Amino acid sequence: MHPDGTGASRKTAPKLIENLRPTLVPMQEYLDEVAEILATGWSTRGRRRHLLKAATRHAVDFQAWRSLTRDDRVTRAEAIELIVGLVETAVAPLLGTAK
Repeated sequence: MHPDGTGASRKTAPKLIENLRPTLVPMQEYLDEVAEILATGWSTRGRRRHLLKAATRHAVDFQAWRSLTRDDRVTRAEAIELIVGLVETAVAPLLGTAK
């Protein structure tokens, strides 16, 4: 048994991952597409565009939401505010540059 209590062992984990691949790959592709759609409509280029895409990809990442809300660290509403702030920061001018 795995130390986390899941029953997965080092021997079975690679097989489990391989069995999940047909489900996980389309899901990742879908989330990438959603992040790309969320990044449209912003007038960003270059580094700002790169940061925006990273922020929108993070916004649709289950683990990001889980890390914020697990164990009542923050409420769902607070998690939304944080993610929106991340995206807004990604498109804002760099600190110390002219606006």
